[in-house]
Amino acid sequence: MLRLFISRCLRLGADQSGAVLIKFTLALLPLLTVVGVAADASRIFLVKQKLTNAVDAAAIAVGRYPDLDSGEATSLAQSFIKAHYPPGAIGDLTGVTVDAKSKQVDVAATARVPMTLLQALGYNHIDITVSSMVMRHLHKIELAMVLDNS
Repeated sequence: MLRLFISRCLRLGADQSGAVLIKFTLALLPLLTVVGVAADASRIFLVKQKLTNAVDAAAIAVGRYPDLDSGEATSLAQSFIKAHYPPGAIGDLTGVTVDAKSKQVDVAATARVPMTLLQALGYNHIDITVSSMVMRHLHKIELAMVLDNS
């Protein structure tokens, strides 16, 4: 009985018909982790690109009107950001700040992106902050004076 058991164990150790399944099973977990990180990273990059476009448009719009007070500038920036980054987008817009000075406009926005597969690693969401600065166009006159003594 013992001899039969030992012979079967030795035969099982030499058998390689199921070795691919074991190797595939061991490689599946790291492969799924890499795919999950890549999927969430692509969502992060997409949100950052869309939010950057929206903040740039808002900063240019506020920079065009130097006579706006801070409330009007914030309202205009928020309307441009909501037009370019709609509320049903991938990430939720959490905050917009506008600092309109006489020579420059600073606009910053933050969006919260929910994670899908990175939740298993403890990352439920990632906050992305984008800022843009626009120099206001100053109406200066360039004057060149040419004297001809001929």
